[in-house]
Amino acid sequence: MMTRQDLPDLLDSEKRRATRSEDPLTARVEAPTVDLAAVLAELVGVRSELRQQTLASRELREHSADTLEVLRETVSKNDEAATRSAENAFVDRVRVMIAIADSLEPSIREAKKLAEPRRRFWKKRTNPRAEALVSALELTQRRIVTELSALEVHRIETENRAFDPGTMEATEAIADSGAPGGTVLEELMAGYKGPKSIIRYAQVVVAR
Repeated sequence: MMTRQDLPDLLDSEKRRATRSEDPLTARVEAPTVDLAAVLAELVGVRSELRQQTLASRELREHSADTLEVLRETVSKNDEAATRSAENAFVDRVRVMIAIADSLEPSIREAKKLAEPRRRFWKKRTNPRAEALVSALELTQRRIVTELSALEVHRIETENRAFDPGTMEATEAIADSGAPGGTVLEELMAGYKGPKSIIRYAQVVVAR
């Protein structure tokens, strides 16, 4: 039977027991509870986000590829336009030179007629001015031919040649000319061919 004197010992015993139960080193660790539904929902969300990022990345790659293709086409068109522009400028320059050469032909013929010696009374007299003019015109013509040759532009040969539809245009056909059919009888306008194409077709008269 517990007496009043045993009460302090009992209280001390209970305090020591309570102290041991609250010690973190000796206290029992309870396992945490896991909400499986929440974890599954989070995984589904992450998967959906990754899928969206993958689709966005694919669309970005496709858009980048389309943009690069447009850029390539633009650069190609610009290069083609620049090439055509350069070729057109080249042809324009050559045509101006050819026009000058064309204008020299009749001038040279007329100057040669004036330079022909003429008999006056019992002596033949020359025309020094006309002879100087012929020399100057022919020198200019040779310079133009040299410049055209440097540009790889050459006059199309037609005299006594067979008609070539690739370089000539027949403006007239004459029968009973005594020449074989298709032979060039006369050149009406000189033709020129460049390094890549015909600058101007020669206009000729051919035998039928």
